[in-house]
Amino acid sequence: KSVEIPQIGTIIEPNNKQYLHFRGIDLFYSASEGFGDGSYPNQKLTGLIVENAEIAFHGSIIAEIGYGITAVYSDMIIRNNRIHDCGRRSISLNPYASGFTVRNVLIKGNSLYNGNHTTGIDMSIGSGSFNVSLDSILICNNIIYDDPNTTMTSELLFAQNYKAGGTFTNLYIYDNIFKHPTISAVHLEGVNSAYIYNNTFYGHNKIKSGNTYHVFVDAGSTNIKIKNNIFFTDLSYDTGASGLAIYESASQDHNQIEADYNLFYRATAGLRIIVANGANYTMANLTTVRSGLGWETHSPTPTDPKFVSPTDYHLQSTSPVKSSGITLTGITCDFDGTSFSNPPSIGCFAGSGGATVCPVYKSGCVEDFTPAVVNMSFDQTLAPVVPSVTAFTVTVNSVPRSCSSVSVSGGVVNLTLSSPVKFGEVVTVSYTKPAVNPLQAASGVQVETLIVKPVTNNVDVVTAVEKNPGAAGIKIYPNPASKYVNISYDEPYQSSQVIRIINAAGATVSEGIIEAGTSSIQYSLNLISGFYIIQLISGGNVTETKKLIVKN
Repeated sequence: KSVEIPQIGTIIEPNNKQYLHFRGIDLFYSASEGFGDGSYPNQKLTGLIVENAEIAFHGSIIAEIGYGITAVYSDMIIRNNRIHDCGRRSISLNPYASGFTVRNVLIKGNSLYNGNHTTGIDMSIGSGSFNVSLDSILICNNIIYDDPNTTMTSELLFAQNYKAGGTFTNLYIYDNIFKHPTISAVHLEGVNSAYIYNNTFYGHNKIKSGNTYHVFVDAGSTNIKIKNNIFFTDLSYDTGASGLAIYESASQDHNQIEADYNLFYRATAGLRIIVANGANYTMANLTTVRSGLGWETHSPTPTDPKFVSPTDYHLQSTSPVKSSGITLTGITCDFDGTSFSNPPSIGCFAGSGGATVCPVYKSGCVEDFTPAVVNMSFDQTLAPVVPSVTAFTVTVNSVPRSCSSVSVSGGVVNLTLSSPVKFGEVVTVSYTKPAVNPLQAASGVQVETLIVKPVTNNVDVVTAVEKNPGAAGIKIYPNPASKYVNISYDEPYQSSQVIRIINAAGATVSEGIIEAGTSSIQYSLNLISGFYIIQLISGGNVTETKKLIVKN
């Protein structure tokens, strides 16, 4: 057996550059970070987008090092990524700095899983003497989870203020799915104004025998609002505070927490759902929660929320939480992007509609910077389930082209082809739903078979072309042209050539023959104004490619 040892510490390091956009990158196997801001202390930076990426296998679980994304930027977007198997954190927003505020951060539509220490998002300020602040952090439409039988220990989302002088304010956590935490799904400490709205919390770790919570509110947190959430677990024991929905530390003031319009469910009514203000509350005595804490005044009676299935958290038509929540400012759509009714349902799904509406193929494209990759975009986030390459058929100019690999990131499926697509080639893609590992939404709803969908070819003109051995290159003039174009060659071609003119949509609009031994021709044009490509073809191979502009 052999073991590959990562040699690169950080794969992408922005070096304090601002206004950066990374899209569709795959970062694997570093010793420390996939994407990492290596400055210490951190600088005041603005403008970063990381989207449609897969970032995985960084650092060491044993040593508890390794980060998918480490970044400290205001006006930052981390969106539609698949980040997993990192030694310490999938996304780290931990400023080591003083004298400024990091604000306006959006973390949306990501799949974060199989972690250690912090499987999902870790945000911590005030370490040591640093006093930077965090403000207006939006975390929505993500699915964050661990294997229910893992022996690792990890938070899913951690937000902390050590209180060295900075403040952590306005944290919005909504429309997310949290599954099987080994410690906490959401852990707040010293946070001021956190809004935990319309999330679905499902299950707990089944190996640990204590201290597993959905929401853990720790010391010094103020103005914490917990509303319209489903807290569901099938864990059959509560030994050592296992399987709790809400846990408040002994030093936290329960009057700083406003919890209402939530649904709780445990396998047995006598199991605890809440520990707060030094008291235990079971699913059977929600009335005591109301009288003892002033919480859950309008919450429905604890019961089964009636999910579509153990992997699909849309609501059945008879679900007791449909239209049972409270309308909340700014929360208008659910996990799928479906509009909530008024009043909305409790949990991250508006209702049962998503259970019968599969992810819809929106468009496909081949980008100029990745000509060997077909990107298939869908209208919702997909689960990190990867079908075999045999499930896909790609044609280029009506000829099948094999796929060497498949990846799924956010709402995009990436197909790597055996050879790159060229300018003007017509590309289509098909998908046949397989019996094993079909494409599916994060909710579990499967993508149906897709028959011959068009793919937009954004590949620009080929700049490196195969030259005819008997010619030293061609010249075209005038350019722009109108009624005709002259084509001349430094040396005559040894064999006849097909001349083909292709429009900007990739369609052939004119073809002719250049006889062997010819050194120049005048080729008549009957074309509308626009951008075209002239190709010379011999034996089925393109030997020359030139741009042509027609102006009439």
